[in-house]
Amino acid sequence: MPAHPEFVTLEILIAARTQIGYPVTVVDSPAGEATAFSPIDLSKSRLAADAEALTAGRLAGEARLQEFGRLLFESIFVDEVAHLYRASLSMAMAQGKLLRLHLRFDAPELAALPWEYLYDLQDERLLAVTLDCAVTRSIAVAAPTPALAVQPLCACWWC
Repeated sequence: MPAHPEFVTLEILIAARTQIGYPVTVVDSPAGEATAFSPIDLSKSRLAADAEALTAGRLAGEARLQEFGRLLFESIFVDEVAHLYRASLSMAMAQGKLLRLHLRFDAPELAALPWEYLYDLQDERLLAVTLDCAVTRSIAVAAPTPALAVQPLCACWWC
């Protein structure tokens, strides 16, 4: 493997919850773009309880951690988003590159979850520690609006 590997990026935006769930949009991928809805409800889901138990050191054992990671994975890789993930990974591997999975969050309650535990049950892989995938994440930050420069219409002093 080269000292500085090349990456293919799969960027996913998880937006604020709507009445039908969290919009999960593939905004950048070599395989295309898509939107699906994650029906996850943290108030009724095991994810929130398991994430809290993990933070407190009460979630232990490989099987329990894989189950938690599977729940995380299946919460955002739904429908066409899952298909684009698999297609992007295959394309990266075919090109001898790594897949950079970048998760962007507009939903702070989801951004707080430990996404490093994403576990793909189909391929039996913990994404953050595989050699062909890197997981990164970010949250939306409101950037200040830059000041606009205003030019007067006239150079005279009485206008």
